[in-house]
Amino acid sequence: MKFPPSLLRCIYSLMLSTGGSLAVAAPTPSIVAPTVNVAASTEKDGAAGALVISVDGLKAPGSNGAAPDGVLTQPRDLTEAAVAPPVVTFDQNVLPLAAGATQRRWVLPFKVFNMPAGLTLSRYVTFKVDGIDWALAYQLASPPAITTTWSLKPAPTTGRSLMTDDANAAIPISITIAGNLPVTGLRIVLDPVEQQTRRPLSKGGWRLCKAATNPACADEPISLSGAGLHTLWAKPTTADQLEPGKYEGMLTIASSDKSTGESISFSVNVSSRIRQLAGLLAITLGVGLATYVSVFIRLRVTRNEMLEAAVSLREVHDNITSSLRAMEGFENSRIARRLEKVNAQLTDEALLLKGLPARIPSPWTRPSDSVRLEAFKRHIEAQAATLNALNALVESGLQELVNARRDHDLPLTEEQSRAYEAALRKIDALADADPPSSPAALLPMLTQEVQGFKDALRVARLEDTKGRGGATMTPQPRTLQELRLRMAHTNLAAWAFLLLVTVLVGGYVLILSNPGFGTELDLLACLLWGLGLQTGAALASATTSTVSTAFNVVRPQ
Repeated sequence: MKFPPSLLRCIYSLMLSTGGSLAVAAPTPSIVAPTVNVAASTEKDGAAGALVISVDGLKAPGSNGAAPDGVLTQPRDLTEAAVAPPVVTFDQNVLPLAAGATQRRWVLPFKVFNMPAGLTLSRYVTFKVDGIDWALAYQLASPPAITTTWSLKPAPTTGRSLMTDDANAAIPISITIAGNLPVTGLRIVLDPVEQQTRRPLSKGGWRLCKAATNPACADEPISLSGAGLHTLWAKPTTADQLEPGKYEGMLTIASSDKSTGESISFSVNVSSRIRQLAGLLAITLGVGLATYVSVFIRLRVTRNEMLEAAVSLREVHDNITSSLRAMEGFENSRIARRLEKVNAQLTDEALLLKGLPARIPSPWTRPSDSVRLEAFKRHIEAQAATLNALNALVESGLQELVNARRDHDLPLTEEQSRAYEAALRKIDALADADPPSSPAALLPMLTQEVQGFKDALRVARLEDTKGRGGATMTPQPRTLQELRLRMAHTNLAAWAFLLLVTVLVGGYVLILSNPGFGTELDLLACLLWGLGLQTGAALASATTSTVSTAFNVVRPQ
């Protein structure tokens, strides 16, 4: 190792001052406290220290005229021997202490720059006393650095929740600090993206706040002090820039002493009261449409198909009644009374009892369509058979008798009157048959009675029946009975209750169970769910038949 010349001269001086070969003892310099404790320092801000130099062996007063008034000058750090980065500068204003008989002491103030914390370094100081160069070793010791560490507490796996219509919408962030030094310059980087649309969480950026309810959050970095758990709040720059959805990504917090920051996985669910209400409305719309199409429209078609036969029979009834009234005198006949009974069996009230669905169906358990249709069919067939029999009695019976009497220009004799009345009674009595006879079975009997009257009139043959007409009966107005009205009200209330419960179930399954509800796909899912269709992954396998099945519609082949 090559030493600088100045260091060699100092060492040589020390050897001369302490060499045993000299007969006269030389002065001996020393440092009173060779280890000096100083604070850690930077290149800009230095730490202060001082050395106490003592020189012994000076001449006593009066000895050869010399006095112990030596002067210490030119103190400096021996930079040539330094192996560490600190820079030491000595104050040239040396402070002398009280002098002894053969001893002098001086205080050498200095400053040290770039002193690392927690180190002990060896240095040399050079100086002159009475023109003699000296070099002494000393040590600089700095205390260990007081460190502070911090870390982010992992966020919940279920994610945080934000409501866009909440003025104080914020995400809590937990930071654990170990140490007493403050953590300064805290700043946030948050970059989650929506899992369906891949859009960012907020286009306007985020900022840290010390309080969730503080509307005026400072844009500058935040500082925290004190060991323990701290909670900060991440708030969007503008809450109205948040879009509903489920967001996942990384949350990074950086500080002045940790510029790279610390990151954790982060998820947040964003929604709004307005979007949740829109979801409920979509569910309600879907349920209403599904109910209307699958229940009420289907019911209307079935009901109209069943009423078609009843309407045809009402037309037949009206025609028979018109023919009977055109002949006069038969308003109170058995045939007329039987026609009234048939008419009563063709009213909506009677048809409802025989299997015709109500306009507002009951949501409760009821007979199957096949059972209901079969009962209605039997009822219609019974009324049709009765009307066919009554039509035969009127057209082939009464009408023929009336025509035969009208064609007879002379007044009826007593015998002829008895024959006429007897024929009328027999024909009218056939109306009470239950079940009614078929027209084919009635025709021989009717022909016999008419022919008997004609024989009484000595009529060889009957002339062809002339054309007949009559006024069309105005259908009786339809009225609802109290019981039917009550049942309709009950059914309406039941459907309303069913609609409400269905909407509530949909709200729980699709909205309340989804903290990030509010995307366009979420609203569409609500509508499809309300319509009774599959949602989510199951929708990918849906076909046109799926839609038909949901609405109970049979596609034609």
